[in-house]
Parts: sequence; structure tokens; C-alpha cells
Amino acid sequence: MKRLMLVWLMIMCMVPLDGWAEENSPDQNPVMICGDYVYTLMEDGTAEVRGYNGTERDLIIPDTFDGHLVTRIGEEAFDVRHVRIRSVVVPEGVVSIGARAFETCDDLVEIQLPDTLIEIGDQAFRHCWCSLKSITIPDSVTVIGSNPFVECYKLTEICISPNHPRFSLIDGALFDKEEQRLIYYPAARTGHYRIPEGTRIIDGYAFFRSCLGSVTIPDSVETIGEYSFAYSDLADVVIPGSVAEISEGAFELNRSLKTAVLENGVRVIDDFAFYSCSDLTEIIMPEGMEAIGSYAFFACVQLARISIPDSVADLGDNPFTSCFALNQVDLSPEHPFLVIMNHCLISRKDDRLVCFLCTDGADSCIIPEGVRTIGERAFLVCRGLKSVTIPDDVERIGDDAFALCYELERITIPASVSEIGSDAFAGCEGMTVVLYPNTCAEQYCREQGIPYEYAEYGSLSEKEMYSEMP
Repeated sequence: MKRLMLVWLMIMCMVPLDGWAEENSPDQNPVMICGDYVYTLMEDGTAEVRGYNGTERDLIIPDTFDGHLVTRIGEEAFDVRHVRIRSVVVPEGVVSIGARAFETCDDLVEIQLPDTLIEIGDQAFRHCWCSLKSITIPDSVTVIGSNPFVECYKLTEICISPNHPRFSLIDGALFDKEEQRLIYYPAARTGHYRIPEGTRIIDGYAFFRSCLGSVTIPDSVETIGEYSFAYSDLADVVIPGSVAEISEGAFELNRSLKTAVLENGVRVIDDFAFYSCSDLTEIIMPEGMEAIGSYAFFACVQLARISIPDSVADLGDNPFTSCFALNQVDLSPEHPFLVIMNHCLISRKDDRLVCFLCTDGADSCIIPEGVRTIGERAFLVCRGLKSVTIPDDVERIGDDAFALCYELERITIPASVSEIGSDAFAGCEGMTVVLYPNTCAEQYCREQGIPYEYAEYGSLSEKEMYSEMP
């Protein structure tokens, strides 16, 4: 997935830790070196661990650096660069472990947390793939961010005292008792799981890469967090009406998901919510649904039909990008916000062509009059599309609007178009643009090396007409 590839590129381009000291911005605390450790001084004079340059596999982190008490393990302090670390003892005095502090420490088998610890940050132990099997959370901890144990597949034991003031274990799942928040469910478990009644929040990444085949979500749940069920194996899901919004990427890349039923009360499907659910064939949306986010159903390649209720007022950037089987979008003729004309799904609110339904064999498109914007990725990978005519009302063509339309041969762009987004015609190798001289389209084609010709004006070409003008 493109976003994950970007993450890896960032990792590959990371500046070495021993170069940090030279790259501080004026607003950052100065980076210091103490032996193999990199640290910064906090405002209270205590130290935060920022990194480790050594090669030891069994670490006992010092409780002081140059006389400064160590109180924090910073974000990503022992991340992917330290995959060989086997055990860590965090010293007494440390109150916080930052987000992704031990991410991708593949060999980490044991970590001892101090009784002074108050906070464990988001995904603090993410990608401790197959080594970390047990961890004890002290009674002092009062804050745990989104699933600290994402992709810790061998983690089978979280030790928490029965009298822990804030957190509890129920059937192996980690809960925040005060917030009624489900933080973590063991990813390796299979079968069915019934989330306990009274749970209000399914936290971000709580079931990330879960092997569960099905889950029952009770009516008490109000929030389904970002990427909470992403990369999982669910076959179907019913989302109760108590959940007003399905967060970004909540069911992303559930490649076994076939049916999703959204009950009355669900209002918003956020960006990427069902991204690349390649087996999804049915999504049932209730009346009262208000918004569908950008790329919500991107690459749901088996989805052939969808009904959009009259209440849906807002569509993000093409929610149905790369839905190659989608040939029917059901809208009532009286839909106040959306209309389908010439195979184009159009938002009345902003006169935007949201997407072109290109699965019914149409090899040409005449964009309807009144459209002012061709939205991002509106025609992305439209197979079989050979020609497009854009009316004089259009002012903007969005990013990647016609990208990867490999069979597109001819497109007419009027002088009204004043903005063409990046990669609007990327991959359209055999395309010729028909345009008018001295326009945005001509400048764009020249800059991008796209073949073009001038539109005809009666029997006289525009090129000839403009050249003969005084």
C-alpha cells in the first residue's frame, strides 16, 4: 500500500543517531551523549532517552545521565534500528514510555517496567513480532495509548493485578475501566469474540491484524477507532447505530470481509474505512447516513452495487476508486445532494464530478454541463475509456483525475479550465489533448510533454485563427 511504502522510505532515509546533535533546531532541547545513549534535558532538568548507539542485546538503562535523573523514554528511542535488543530493564524513576519507543525490536523477549511508570504511549511495542510473550503493567500506570502491542503475535500474557486502579483483563483483552475502552485483543486468537456489554470505545488498532473470523459489537459501543480492525480476517460485521462514525481505516485491508451492515444511527464513513476490502460484495447503509469519506471503498474490487441514501450530503474524493466491478450506484431521482448523469456521479453541493462509472462498457464520456470540478481520481484506471469531452463550465481538474487510463486516446479541455492537478494524466501514454491556444491546458501539456492539438473553429483551426489575429 502506498502509505506503508512511504513509511519504509522514511525509515530508509533516517539520519543516524550520532548525527542528531548537529541537526537541532533552535526550538528543540539540546541532544546530549552519555556513553552509548542519546538523551535530551527536559525543562525540569531530568533526562529523556532519545536513542541508543550501542550493540548490547541485554540493556539495563541507567537511572541517571551525567547526574540527570532519567524520567522518560522518548518516541522511537529504541525503534527499528535496534532489532537485536533481547531484554530491557527500565529504571525506577521513569514515568513515561513514548509512542513506538520499542517498535520493531524483533528479538525483544523481556522488558521490566518500573513501579514509577505512569504512561505507556501509542503502539509503544509495535512489531515486537514473535519474541515478546509476557509483560507486566505496574499499578502505577494510569495512561495507555492506542494498542501498545500491535503485531505482538506471541504475546499471550499481560500481567495486571486484580486490584489495578485503572486497567483490567477480561478474557485476555486489555480494558481501560474508567473509559470503558477496549485497548488490545490478542491478535493470534481465532473464532468469534463478543465484545463485553458496557464497552464504549474500541480503541485504534485494538484488533489490528486479528485472526478472528467474526466479532459482535454491542450497542454500548460509541466509537470505533482508527485502523481498529485493519488487516484482519473478519468475514462480516454489523455496526450498531450507537456508533455515529466509522473512523479512518477502521476495516482497511480486511480481505475476507464480504458483508458490512451499518445500522440506523451510523452517520459517517470516514476516509479509507473499507480500503481494499477485496472480497466485499455488500455494504448496507442506513437512512440518516450523512457522509462518505475519501477512498472509503478504494479497491473493493468485488463490489458491484451500492445504494446511497438521500441523507448523504458529502462525498470525499472518489470513495469508489478502483472498484472495478461497480456498475450500479442506486440513487433516488429526488436525491437532494447527488445525481448520476452520463455515468458520472456528481455532487450537487459543489458541482463536482466525484467518479465515473466505467464498468458498463462505456468507451466515451461527455461530462454533463454544470460540472465545475473534476475531482481527484474521478477516472482513475477507467478501463476501456477512449475519449472524454469536458464542457465549458469546468474550471478545475483534480490530482490523478485521469491517471492510468491506459486506453484513453483523446480528451477535449476547454479554455475555462484554469487549474490542472498533479499527475492528472499520468500513464495516459497514447492520449492526445484537444485544447485552445494560450490556455492553462496548453501550458500544462507543454510542461508535461503531452501531445496536443488545437480545437477546430468552424473550418478554421484555432491555431490558424489565433495566428491571424492582429
